[in-house]
Amino acid sequence: MCFVRRWKLFLLPVLLLFGQAVYSEGQIRSKMVTVFGGVHHLFSYGDVSEYLPGENDFPVTPGHTPALAGLSFSILGRIGFEIEACWVGTSLVTMADPTDGDTIEVQAGPRSALSVGFIFLPFRGQVRPYLSVGGGLDMILSKDAVYTSKFGYSISVPAPRGKDRFDPEVFAGGGLFFDVGRNFGVRFDTRYVWILDDPKSVRGIRASAGLFLVF
Repeated sequence: MCFVRRWKLFLLPVLLLFGQAVYSEGQIRSKMVTVFGGVHHLFSYGDVSEYLPGENDFPVTPGHTPALAGLSFSILGRIGFEIEACWVGTSLVTMADPTDGDTIEVQAGPRSALSVGFIFLPFRGQVRPYLSVGGGLDMILSKDAVYTSKFGYSISVPAPRGKDRFDPEVFAGGGLFFDVGRNFGVRFDTRYVWILDDPKSVRGIRASAGLFLVF
């Protein structure tokens, strides 16, 4: 699936929800900034069938859980709109050659993401659970690297080039706003994330907590 077609998977519903959020009437709206941190667990991706001697000797990347940090700006009502920037750090993983058992330890990541989302707030009060959906752009930030395998081989791992660094992503999840004071509080968020890589999506679960300020 080409890059443009993958974008179409979520672009239309995002535009429709944005229109509903902007033109809805009779809702109490507030602006909010959230600073947050947490973890992003990425499930194992790749397949042994993708093994190519000398080209893809280590086809499977095991599951790993790097730390993350980010910042978001929200306009909240019954339906809220949010823009978010997130950075995901590195995580050490051990990759294996399925033919001879050779292994290498590599640094997976780092990466960043810029996304837009919609927050559905059915309740008001000091404690406000919510649901969220959205999508954006994931960017791989890793550089070229050379590793030495367990058997002493030198393995070059090139960074993605050009547009291969970028993939659309979509997410769905929920969370909780907890008001500590009149204009600030604590936010908890969890979401299931799909990075629409070609040929297979990379799936993961993100959990974070942060502080928000209402103005």
